[in-house]
Amino acid sequence: MADIKLNNKEREYWRKTIDRVQRVMEPKHKSWEKLLASYELKMDIPGLDKDEIIHVSRMYPLVRQILSSVAFHYPEVFVNAKPNAERMAGELDAISMIMERAGNAGLDLMNAKAEIHQAMFDALFCGVGWVKMGYNPSGDDSMPPYVTNDAFKDDFPCVMRVRPFNVFVDPKCPPQNLGYAEYIIERIEVPYDIVKDDARYKIPKDFMGSSDTPNSSDSLLLNYGDEYDADDGDENVQGAKAERDIVVLYEVHDRLNRRLITFLDGHEKEIHSETHPFVKTRAEYENETLISLEEAPGFIMSKGFQYIPVKFDTVESSYFPEPPMKYVEDLQNIIVESLSRRVDILRRFPRVVWANETEIQRNANLVDNVRDAKDGDVIGLHDISSIREANWGQVPNDQLGIEGDARNYEEQSLHVSDLAGGSEGRKTATESALIASQGSLNRQWMQSKVADVYTTIVGNMFRMFQDVRYIPNSFMLNVAKDAAGMEYRVLTSQDFNFDFILDLDAGSMHPLVEELEQENSIMLYDRLMGNPMIDQAQVTRDLIKSFRKRSVDKLFKGADGDLNALIQIELSLMLQGQMPPVEEGMDHMAHMEQQNPNVVMGLPQLQQMLPQQQQQVLEIVQQHAAMHEQMLQSVMASGGGGGGSQPSVDGRLLNSEEGLIGQVRSNAQKTQEAATADVSTLTGQGGMTG
Repeated sequence: MADIKLNNKEREYWRKTIDRVQRVMEPKHKSWEKLLASYELKMDIPGLDKDEIIHVSRMYPLVRQILSSVAFHYPEVFVNAKPNAERMAGELDAISMIMERAGNAGLDLMNAKAEIHQAMFDALFCGVGWVKMGYNPSGDDSMPPYVTNDAFKDDFPCVMRVRPFNVFVDPKCPPQNLGYAEYIIERIEVPYDIVKDDARYKIPKDFMGSSDTPNSSDSLLLNYGDEYDADDGDENVQGAKAERDIVVLYEVHDRLNRRLITFLDGHEKEIHSETHPFVKTRAEYENETLISLEEAPGFIMSKGFQYIPVKFDTVESSYFPEPPMKYVEDLQNIIVESLSRRVDILRRFPRVVWANETEIQRNANLVDNVRDAKDGDVIGLHDISSIREANWGQVPNDQLGIEGDARNYEEQSLHVSDLAGGSEGRKTATESALIASQGSLNRQWMQSKVADVYTTIVGNMFRMFQDVRYIPNSFMLNVAKDAAGMEYRVLTSQDFNFDFILDLDAGSMHPLVEELEQENSIMLYDRLMGNPMIDQAQVTRDLIKSFRKRSVDKLFKGADGDLNALIQIELSLMLQGQMPPVEEGMDHMAHMEQQNPNVVMGLPQLQQMLPQQQQQVLEIVQQHAAMHEQMLQSVMASGGGGGGSQPSVDGRLLNSEEGLIGQVRSNAQKTQEAATADVSTLTGQGGMTG
């Protein structure tokens, strides 16, 4: 995209805007810091030393419960392609199938779940969590903050969590839609020695780094403010930053003017300004050759921004709601303080026994007998009323009542578990059902918000693939209509050049969804089996699939179609670098016939792979053939024939040199020779080697 130079008025506007949005967010940042300090049990209790505080976290189990119950798995992606002038309705099923596979594979390749989980944590304590979507080109140190690039797949879209303290949204943005914001500004800490070598940035030669920059905002660094002492970890972080000479960049994402502007803290002028790299483009081709690429209206990214919010609540006055954990902060502090004071009372007021002095004088061993008494001992007294326990260290009843109330309020504040409705007293079936319903609704609400994030990521990825600038060069996918088939090829922009509707199953993120699917499949199986109008084999396959079995067809015997499907599935797995299992009862002869080196070497999917990948696949084929041979020999030794107990196949005796086992051994040798020759040849041609 074209470079754009700012005039003095624009430059002054954005500099003032950067300072203003940071001041606006300072009160919220302090509130977030205090809340995070509570989560990390960094708190003070009047009258108690720090080592006297009982650090029992109430937030920790709540956070784990929410993260695990709301988004444990990746969601299932479903796509409905819409017809256009080039793609007619008859093709849409195949197109939608490719899109679904690309969407599910893309989420995994981007490692999106880990980034979203962290952003969910941020949303619980900062009101909004953020993930930033971009494109990681080939090569190292390609984009700020540079040091994270090795965590992303080269030449592929990427998703990165961004600290909430570093994202500044246009204060005029309404709470319900980020697309109304005029801009988003991100504060990025980067190593100076790397950023100064970035060819995109114009940095003055006399710039000395950020150690003495007047505009540095220390309050935005990782700390907990003046009222909380930094621990060793915080000091180490700050020390590492100082040693590395970290500078601060401000990325201004100007939605209205469709620009990306970068400022360097401590330097007045922008160091880079360009048309935003994620504006839409219009490509023109001639004889399938790209001849021009022009800007088009709109953005590739949803709502015009690379930033995707994780947000569970809304408020009327601001885009930033109160963090959910804010509603349990005081309750946790009450519980921690109450528990700490109870323990302190027990420490300060040990159990004391009062005894009448006359009784002590009359019984010389009384003190030792009382102090050393064991369970069941009998101590003789002249007067039982002359001795009693002192109760001056007893916990006040109102303190225990306040602590109990806090626990009840806490359970009601973030109700995401079916069992989080409290345990005091016995409940009727109706009450239990209502509690479970409330927990389920809360969980589903939060799941829908996370599902929206996944939907946005997949939609952005598809729109990136529509643009020739952002289509990976080697994104290979199985495009066979039948899932058991194999037809691998590299996807192009033309595969995504149409409108689509995305739907994600939010419930599939729940860890118990597999059990629910299995229960429903069993119920359906029981009702449909025996019905003459229903394909019985298909019902059985659906039941097996609900238990997450990869190779469903290997459980079926007797049908050539099922056997061939299994063999094709195994070939597909081997092409992906996986070793299919070899088990008793399989038709080993048929497998060895169709999974020989000649078949594998002739597959177009193998020819499209890199030399290293080809070698790995061929080695797997060799090992797989040897496993089938070993299993077949074991069957023969026990007197069985394997695969239908036949002594021969097509007239070839099993134990002859010209027979099937001899052929398998020959094929194994061919595989080894082919692998060696292939890698040697490719290396000689300048190919990659391991």
